[in-house]
Amino acid sequence: MPHFRSLLAASFCVAFAVGCAEMAEEPFEGHDTPEDFEVVEKTAFDRERVMEDALLVASDAVTASDVQRFLERTPYGTTSFLARERVGSRSAAEAIVAGARAEGINPIVMLARMQVERSLIAKTSRPSAKSVDYAFGCGCPDGRACNAAYRGLDKQIACAARTLRNHYDGSIDGSSPWAKGRAKRTLDGYTVTPRTHATASLYSYTPWVLPGRGGNWLAWNVTRKFVNHFEAQGIDADGARDVADPAPGVDDPAPDIEVPAPRDPWIGDACRDDADCVFGGGLAGACQRFGDHGMCTASCEGFCPDKEGRGVTFCISAEWFGEADGGLCTRKAASENRFCAGMPGTVRVAADRHRGGSTARSAEAEVCVPAEL
Repeated sequence: MPHFRSLLAASFCVAFAVGCAEMAEEPFEGHDTPEDFEVVEKTAFDRERVMEDALLVASDAVTASDVQRFLERTPYGTTSFLARERVGSRSAAEAIVAGARAEGINPIVMLARMQVERSLIAKTSRPSAKSVDYAFGCGCPDGRACNAAYRGLDKQIACAARTLRNHYDGSIDGSSPWAKGRAKRTLDGYTVTPRTHATASLYSYTPWVLPGRGGNWLAWNVTRKFVNHFEAQGIDADGARDVADPAPGVDDPAPDIEVPAPRDPWIGDACRDDADCVFGGGLAGACQRFGDHGMCTASCEGFCPDKEGRGVTFCISAEWFGEADGGLCTRKAASENRFCAGMPGTVRVAADRHRGGSTARSAEAEVCVPAEL
């Protein structure tokens, strides 16, 4: 079974709302955990493919119980102070997992970021209040005081997960500073063409490579250390463990497009062809294909029907699915579909309602649409 070794990098030096100034110093300068600079494996670091897309959005990779066990027995042979930390009424482990899942992000990514930013996983006693209150660096522009609006571990977790997800989505639609397939120069002089959206997202946070001494290399190395430790503890990281490790410079193999036909198909379900989308009740369903994926949908003008327990639907322009005109129903991004991470091949976007000839009012909603056509 393939393990997920080819992992991420990036520092959360930027806040979602306030942003960061261009970094004047190398990221993670003065990192105080020497073990993090020991190369975990002899696997080559590929600066253009730091992390696979599927790994970044593996929000169910580990549970809160798994993370608690990790904090009690860290890769550093110690118990992290976070094993005893409370975030409101929840443990730190519960808060980290909940925050990551709310945005469709892998909790292991969050743990690695906390270590790279402030060495919080390795610390056995509680550090300064600032280190905890700004654990991910969100709201702390380089060279300026941190924004008090982002103080607190709960706000830092939410900000970090949301920002990482937004830049991932921004790579897909081209709105982020870095995007898959678009060459750009890092602040330490490397020209990088990200080969995954996840890698582009990470460079939007930390535009440094710094092989062997910091930047994205350090975060990549720390994450591999954490992944190995989860596996050594016998934790089956559901979803992420099945992400293959392509060799550097080799594209991912085409995924298996076989999907089981849903027994009670509905708008937003995965499908292979129209036969998988027989809704009944007079509603004509169809399988809208995009790349190696498919989604059950239906034509609409203004409104789409809902079914109890199957999420909320929304009528959007068929152009989101590559069609010339008309409207199609999709599901709104919500926790039950992990904000689109649980709908293969889709991404969360803000889309206007397709009103067509209806009397529906203008509206906008975050919905799940094809990531690539």
